[in-house]
Amino acid sequence: MKPFLSPALLIACAAALVAARLAPVSNQYTVTVDNGPHAGKYAAKAEDIQCIHSKGQKILFATFSTLDAHTGNSGVQSGIRVYDPDAPGAKTGELSAEFGTFVNRTAKYVITKIPITLTISGKGADIVGAGKTADGVEVHVSASCANVLQM
Repeated sequence: MKPFLSPALLIACAAALVAARLAPVSNQYTVTVDNGPHAGKYAAKAEDIQCIHSKGQKILFATFSTLDAHTGNSGVQSGIRVYDPDAPGAKTGELSAEFGTFVNRTAKYVITKIPITLTISGKGADIVGAGKTADGVEVHVSASCANVLQM
């Protein structure tokens, strides 16, 4: 028995490694509202997500919107912001979720000065935050950005 792999097995392994390496990494964004009239889980399409780091303004944020200005259809708009992301130590920030149309917003939840988990990995970032509005509505936001636009 020869101590080497058959060519077919080598080709299959190489193809699997190439396919795994070429698999596209996409942005992900989920906002969950635990209670209230808009309770539910809302996930964005990767192409609707924007991730930006502005060193001059000392913020890093991810946002998405399904509001359609052309049709007037109802949707959701959400954002998560990290204050001073380049500073050492624990991170704080804010999150928001708005519901309705461009003309008529049926609900707007904004939670500020909350702990934010920020993990930078290469050109990407993962951002997670949760909090409660003054009215007691709990909101959770999770964003995974494959490539953060640097400004």
